Amino acid sequence: MESKPMLRITWTEGPEYPMGIQDSACAVVDGKFVSAGGFTRHPKDVVARYPDAFDGAANGFTKLTFLFDPARSDAGWTRVANMPGPPRQGAAAAVVGDALYALGGFNYAYPLTYRAAYRLRQDGGAWVWRGLPCELPWPVCE
Repeated sequence: MESKPMLRITWTEGPEYPMGIQDSACAVVDGKFVSAGGFTRHPKDVVARYPDAFDGAANGFTKLTFLFDPARSDAGWTRVANMPGPPRQGAAAAVVGDALYALGGFNYAYPLTYRAAYRLRQDGGAWVWRGLPCELPWPVCE
């Protein structure tokens, strides 16, 4: 008996992310892919375009947030509001309704790991981060 695949997926290459990145808080929010924060040693030309990418360093932890809208793929990755708090990688990400929640994360500066929680969503046409009024009971990452 011959087996046939039930699902066929066709992959296409999208626009390159503005820099090498690892451990960003990423998710699909309202049909748009969002990537916030993270860490890189491969910044490409992101510092030339965004001098604040690594708080004056050539690479490392970042607060940059980028959005990709497949309905407007010609726009590529667009920068939206920076993730609040210290630059970090490994923030746990969750989507509830029309918002991305980024929880915790870590970097190499004291206190190393974080308990803060932030929400990103559109407000009046702009993407806006807001801190949540309470912290997590303990530091978390991814």
